[in-house]
Amino acid sequence: MKTVHTLLIILSLLTISLVKGQQYEFENSNDYSAQEKITIDSIRYFYYPNLEAYFDTKQTVYIYKVEREWVRKATIPSDYRGYCIYNNRKEALIGLLEETNPEKMIDQHKKEFPPIFTAKQMKFKLDKDKASRISYSSE
Repeated sequence: MKTVHTLLIILSLLTISLVKGQQYEFENSNDYSAQEKITIDSIRYFYYPNLEAYFDTKQTVYIYKVEREWVRKATIPSDYRGYCIYNNRKEALIGLLEETNPEKMIDQHKKEFPPIFTAKQMKFKLDKDKASRISYSSE
């Protein structure tokens, strides 16, 4: 009986060690040419596709809609637009250094950076980014 228990424990440990969660491999950002690298000084706004919101790095405020009105606040409410593990995904908006109202281009940004709500969609995006040599950086 002791042998059976030992074999079951060993079998369960082997099974557990083989089971893995979803993993994505990110390319090393050092592999990219200097031409594709972006300096932090060239980024004023970050766009959050799942929240349809912006972050202004110059004024350190978030820009988002509340009842059809765009507001600027230091934080976004925790229940804003529901829960999704990809809500914190952000995209750097290049070339808007002098722009004071990025929300005017929300339709363009929604097309360029569609929201992602599932792991399958995220894997597709990462594979597409990898193929086009654009890196995805997690925080």
